[in-house]
Amino acid sequence: MDLAGSLAAGSRVDRYVVLRWIGAGAMAAVYLVRHEQLGTLHALKVVGVPGHELRRRLLQEGRLQGKLRHPNVVAVSDLVDVDGHPGLVMEYVDGPTLEELLEGGRLTQPQVEDLATGLLAGVAAAHRHGLVHRDLKPGNILLAIQDGVPVPKIADFGLAKALGPGTGEGLTRSGVMMGTPGYAAPEQTWDASQVDERADVFALGAILYELATGQRAFPGNDIVEVFQAIREGRFLPPGTWVPDLPERWERAILGALVVQPDARFGTVDALQAAWSPKGAHRSATWDTASLAGGHLPAYAGRRGGPVEAQDGGAAADVGSSETFELDASSLSPPRGEPTPSAPGPGRWRGRHLALAVALLVGAGAVGLWTTRAPVDPQPVAEADAGAPPRVSEDPVVQRQFEQGWHALLDADFGEAERRMKLVTEREPSEPLPYVVQNMALYHSGQLGGSISAIIAAGEAAGDREGSGPELARLLSAAFLRGLDEVQTSDFEAYLRRYPADPLAPSVAVSFLAWFDLETARRIYEASMATGSAPPLLSFVYANLLLKRGHWEAAVEAARRGLVEAPESPALLLVCGIALLDTGDYAEARV
Repeated sequence: MDLAGSLAAGSRVDRYVVLRWIGAGAMAAVYLVRHEQLGTLHALKVVGVPGHELRRRLLQEGRLQGKLRHPNVVAVSDLVDVDGHPGLVMEYVDGPTLEELLEGGRLTQPQVEDLATGLLAGVAAAHRHGLVHRDLKPGNILLAIQDGVPVPKIADFGLAKALGPGTGEGLTRSGVMMGTPGYAAPEQTWDASQVDERADVFALGAILYELATGQRAFPGNDIVEVFQAIREGRFLPPGTWVPDLPERWERAILGALVVQPDARFGTVDALQAAWSPKGAHRSATWDTASLAGGHLPAYAGRRGGPVEAQDGGAAADVGSSETFELDASSLSPPRGEPTPSAPGPGRWRGRHLALAVALLVGAGAVGLWTTRAPVDPQPVAEADAGAPPRVSEDPVVQRQFEQGWHALLDADFGEAERRMKLVTEREPSEPLPYVVQNMALYHSGQLGGSISAIIAAGEAAGDREGSGPELARLLSAAFLRGLDEVQTSDFEAYLRRYPADPLAPSVAVSFLAWFDLETARRIYEASMATGSAPPLLSFVYANLLLKRGHWEAAVEAARRGLVEAPESPALLLVCGIALLDTGDYAEARV
């Protein structure tokens, strides 16, 4: 299924008629649908690619969220089959996200109280059902406009964890990080599989901080800075920004943002009691015209525009991430006027930010921005030594492929992706450019595009012979069927048949990451022993070790690659983040 919207308007899915495509995340597409008999509007979320893990995550999300019936939680009402893909039928929410509302400026204290009360009630309800959200942030809080008043509704339970025996244990691997920097609890940045309700309490503290002050608690110029601040509990007291901030708000925020879970508020109810004691809340006045005219059109427009006048609004839950989701906006400088202690302009641009995301999370980032210059159809430099495979008789296209090939092997993912975009447009029947494109997108965190490239590679390969088609088929099978059905021996057999293929070891290590670390290590060491392994391989292996929690080994692998490529941004970043996880902040920043 194409995430760009393969369900045509007017088509039927079970009892629902598709009105239009709304948007897509890395894993799922969302459509506006109408129930045929009832005429009610809903959001339909469909996983766009096959795969056991992706299906299991969406089904888990449906089961978990379907248990909740609360006015401050996006409701899931049905599960349908969409051409063999699972689809969740959800409540259609007619307003912006909290993130978008905050972009409009500071809220009044009664408005903050209104939103905070609903938000805390929704999360408390989820916890009573035994669910920890693990990805609470303003972008996952939708605002339904009811009688001119925004009502917060918690969305996107794709990373939710069910507590208690027999409730989905094992869906999160130990050592995997989940959440969004700036909102993830310190313990969650180490291992999301072990967190409990207190991780959501920390995220709520960060959201309340932003609601009350208009600033982010942990803004940061780069990922190292954000994570260091979170793990050290270093942020400006909220009263710094708002001198007349209610004392109870400050106590509540500070009690939620404690680094050690045992010293933090243990429940959302405790946070709520500190934030708004009984009788302290008073209803706010909202500017209905501002809400309707200032936020909703922009929100709806970014997701495909209005359907009809009565259908305006936004979908609940535009996609969910599979692992630790890093939102580029969470790394931006704080809104408003900076103080002397506030950070200056960000140092990273374009693909470097996307790279940093990928280093922390592997695939799974949603909505990353990148700065991309148009691809020059003429070659810009001589290709490096070596002979990349021939994929086109057109010399211009072939040179673009060679440039992109060498860029990938040098772990320059942005450049590789730009070159391959032109090549795949000119030579759509060649599988190898899609393989290169997939690796570039996958390791820069752009999972949606990498999935499309995998599917295209497999289709282009067909039953053709040769190293390129074989690698494309192996890559496609590993993703679409899962590595439980693609044997380790398949990768090793390919490497024996094509020992001179410089790309294959990196592909193998990438896809053996979670299933066979020992074979991945053996492939890495054998390739490094040849003395001609590209920087890409050191990056891929270091990234694998980083995600598995082997931080010292990740530093060593990255440094081995830096011997040959001392200025590689990818290797420098993965080395820095591994050093960060070892606690060596000074060296990480260097």
